[in-house]
Amino acid sequence: MDSQPTLLTLNKRIDISEISDLMASLDTLPIQGEEQHINASNITHLDSSSCQVLISYMARLKNHNSTLIIDQPSEKFLAVSRQLGFAHYFNFS
Repeated sequence: MDSQPTLLTLNKRIDISEISDLMASLDTLPIQGEEQHINASNITHLDSSSCQVLISYMARLKNHNSTLIIDQPSEKFLAVSRQLGFAHYFNFS
């Protein structure tokens, strides 16, 4: 399978204070192929609202026979998503 391009690099902060920007960014992404890749290597702040937005986006992708791949998740992203109980929903690479 060919490597898919990263469509979005997430900002350092994706918490409730930035949720509108995250939603707007995801809404503008084209759905290209079976996998949509976003880079999460810069994340320093994450909360349940941003996890819920990403999971909602994944549901939307599923309707288009696609899935979300979170590339290079930061240690903070991994730790917080695990602590909040959301990590098992995400596809990490």
